[in-house]
Amino acid sequence: MDYKVVKYSEIGKIRSGKRLPKGHTVSEEISDNKYIRVRDINNGSIDSSIVQYISDEAAEKLERYRVKTRDVIISVVGTVGAIAQIEESLNGAYLTENCDNLQVDESICLKDYLKYYLLSEDGSKEIIANTVGSTQPKLPIYGIENFNIKLPSIDNQKRIVRLLNSIDDKIKINNQINNNLYELSQRIYNQWFVDFEYPIALGETYRSNGGNFIEVDGMMIPDEFKVCKLDEICDCQNGHAFYKEGYDDSGLMVIDLGNVSLQGNFIYTNADKYINKDRIPNEKFIVKKNDLVMIMTDRKATMDLLGKTAKIYENKEFALNQRIYRIRPTINVNYVYSFLNSNTTLDKLKGVALGSVQKYVNTNHINDLKIIVPSVEIMSEYSMVVDPIFKRMEENILENRNLEIIRDTLLPKLMNGEIDLDNIEI
Repeated sequence: MDYKVVKYSEIGKIRSGKRLPKGHTVSEEISDNKYIRVRDINNGSIDSSIVQYISDEAAEKLERYRVKTRDVIISVVGTVGAIAQIEESLNGAYLTENCDNLQVDESICLKDYLKYYLLSEDGSKEIIANTVGSTQPKLPIYGIENFNIKLPSIDNQKRIVRLLNSIDDKIKINNQINNNLYELSQRIYNQWFVDFEYPIALGETYRSNGGNFIEVDGMMIPDEFKVCKLDEICDCQNGHAFYKEGYDDSGLMVIDLGNVSLQGNFIYTNADKYINKDRIPNEKFIVKKNDLVMIMTDRKATMDLLGKTAKIYENKEFALNQRIYRIRPTINVNYVYSFLNSNTTLDKLKGVALGSVQKYVNTNHINDLKIIVPSVEIMSEYSMVVDPIFKRMEENILENRNLEIIRDTLLPKLMNGEIDLDNIEI
């Protein structure tokens, strides 16, 4: 496949985002004014389920900084090089000052192709080469203008986009299914163990049918339940500061703050680091399938990520980095996972968080969490209901991982002309 190499400045322009006006903040209160931040970007797209909103007054001042469907954005401060394309549901959203909007002449370069190129190995090299600063990395406008872009013909760009979009569409579908399944699991958890309306007979639930309650540690719970501290039913372990010894080119992936999403999913990132297993000082710093990993530190005042917990679905080992807490339950892992990600638990952790600029919880805060432990019978019934839900989520996550590997394997081959595109219909 023939292609030419051009500078980005030859094919496009750059529009910066804008900081919120002084005195204004984002909110979860739904409005017509969506505000895209770097944290919303994940693996080439924007997670619209976590995008927050701004007031009409703030929006009026940011009118010039709106994005349109199919626009390509790139993060340029702090977390540099996160790429996403605007979906229809985010048309007209407002863009943070930490991102730039890349506008290209589509008679020369398709927006979809630009996205995939920047996500490719060649694109990543251009981003790294043009990033400046160490304490606070930044990708300046002149750096983006200096990007070398490999451009095949428009027809071949269309073929590349068609192939890769088919993969990404399937990933999006799986993600949406998992979001719905997660919400369903939380509703079931709340019904059973917050409202205590778990089934006791056909059409009958515990509280509504005169269930007996006792007071334990200031909580009213069913008389056959008990309350204990988290570390009494879980093996818990803080992480290790691997950066002090330095990372390796391969080995076990080191689980860091960026690997736990706002939805409580374990995710891969472009910044993942690795360490050889024989350099891990203790077996306790190894994370395995069905372990839970919790974020202990959050740099944002809103503490959106603090306490968020992900479940390890893959049958492989990882290394546990500092400020990540490994939780290995001795009871049903899905029950503990739902408990840790419940609003009640997250609010408790936010309430005891320390620090000013950077919020954090310590091991005692987590170990001392009071968890309601159901009877063996109720736990068994609960498992029969929710385990199939989590099994489906696991299958979707693993399928997405395989699809991502296929896509990332295809990307450099497509960009370098190693794959014959003639049989792909435009």
